[in-house]
Amino acid sequence: MGDYSVTDKDIKQINTRLKRIQKGRIISERVWIPRDEAIEYYEKLQNKFKIEIINEDIPEDPISFYKHKTAIGEFLDLCRGPHMRPGLKVGAIRALNSSSAFWRGNQERESLQRIYGISFPTKQQLDEYFHYLEEAKARDHRKLGIELDLFFMHEWGPGTGFFTPKGAKVYNLISQYLQELYEKNGYFFVRTPQIFKSELWKCSGHYQKYKENMFWIDQEKSGWNEELGIKPMNCPGHALLFKRRIPSYQELPLRYAEYGFLHRNEASGTLHGLLRLIGFVQDDAHIFCREDQLEEELQRLIQLVKEIYKTFGLEDYEAVVSTKPEQYIGSDEIWEKAETILFEVTQNVGMNVKENPGDGAFYGPKIDFIFRDSLKRKWQLGTIQLDFNLGPNFELKYMARDGSFATPVVIHRAILGSIDRFLGVYIEHTKGAFPLWLSPTQVTIIPVKTDSKEIAEKCKEIEQKLLEHGIRAETDFSDNTLQKKIRRAQVQKIPYMLVIGQKEVENDTISVRKRDETVRHGMKVNELLEEILTRIDNKDPGL
Repeated sequence: MGDYSVTDKDIKQINTRLKRIQKGRIISERVWIPRDEAIEYYEKLQNKFKIEIINEDIPEDPISFYKHKTAIGEFLDLCRGPHMRPGLKVGAIRALNSSSAFWRGNQERESLQRIYGISFPTKQQLDEYFHYLEEAKARDHRKLGIELDLFFMHEWGPGTGFFTPKGAKVYNLISQYLQELYEKNGYFFVRTPQIFKSELWKCSGHYQKYKENMFWIDQEKSGWNEELGIKPMNCPGHALLFKRRIPSYQELPLRYAEYGFLHRNEASGTLHGLLRLIGFVQDDAHIFCREDQLEEELQRLIQLVKEIYKTFGLEDYEAVVSTKPEQYIGSDEIWEKAETILFEVTQNVGMNVKENPGDGAFYGPKIDFIFRDSLKRKWQLGTIQLDFNLGPNFELKYMARDGSFATPVVIHRAILGSIDRFLGVYIEHTKGAFPLWLSPTQVTIIPVKTDSKEIAEKCKEIEQKLLEHGIRAETDFSDNTLQKKIRRAQVQKIPYMLVIGQKEVENDTISVRKRDETVRHGMKVNELLEEILTRIDNKDPGL
């Protein structure tokens, strides 16, 4: 086909032929063809790629092919098989799109075109699949981020989000909620440097296991004699904080939390909005404790995870214990002990967990929390990691009850994971309809007439009262019609719309339209104020 590119028109024509195929039966037959004949067959078709496969990858003679008879003709192709069960009727099939692909994944080789398609046993399942695709497209956090004026991505700042005033408000509300809750649970917030000498990462083991995923400062250009790296995680810095003095056993556990801005060297092709970033912030913490405190501390952590997820309305999740990977540090005995502790703790708190063999961190096993969103897609959010290696690596000590020095065990934990990534997942889960307490604008006041001085003054009076009680309110004084103003508020996912007309002015009432389209007339402002403040205080996750 030369330089010809597959177009949408071609995809439509392919689908027309597929419909004809699926109406009839497909008869599949395996045939064996001698090597010479197979090569001759593809030489006539001028298909050098299949010839290369035969010459380089298939030593057998004869070679397995499959012949298919369909409603529109026969098809013969190289295949170990089977393509499909003999006599199977295709219920529903659709070509989707095309993309370029390098032959055998080698960028030095020819660029080919790949056509993607999908098949289901029934047309109903195919229709459900396309409904899912449309819904996923409507929930795309990158699209909603712009429509709701929350954040955007820019090519000049790759792998990092630009948060607008509204987006920053949501981001900060999440951060503030977590910080208040963590401090109530005995965490101390700290700050550590962005840049460390490589000695730190060598001590922690990240230099040996994670170096290619870090950003390093050019020594020659910077003038530094030492190798400097930008931190991809907070744990080694927290180890240095712990090491600044030797605490008593009575001070443990020590819980250090930090909203550290982290950077990881991700391949440009893997970046995806807020879901895969170079720069991000974690709701990160590290707990330094005695071994006899582990079970209680892990149980407390699991309860904290449950509380936070409930606040955000995240009810559909499961826990997975990830065990020793191929590359790890520490002894097998320590790993076995750490894995046993995690399985026992999850069992003791009544959690049904799955095992994910070989996917632990290089320094210890972990509990990952996998959330299923409103489209049943799975996302890993929180993680609890048990680390018996960081303490010995940094020679961390505390004063034991008998006066001797002992080494603490470290628990790494992030409950939402990256706040940036969580926000991306949460936008798609909620379709941008945040709960009241998180909504950047909680109330919009809509005057029926913009040229009425009485109505305008009433709107300003209500707005001021809401603002004085900490409610994020605005008045829409635009020249748009009432219906357009309501529509705008709905598109912006604003939880409360207060419609004020002459009747409301005269009766000193308000008409309230909620985001779920329920309407109440004749409400008093104080009545609504009490409702809103109660919902905010309770972090009500509903609409």
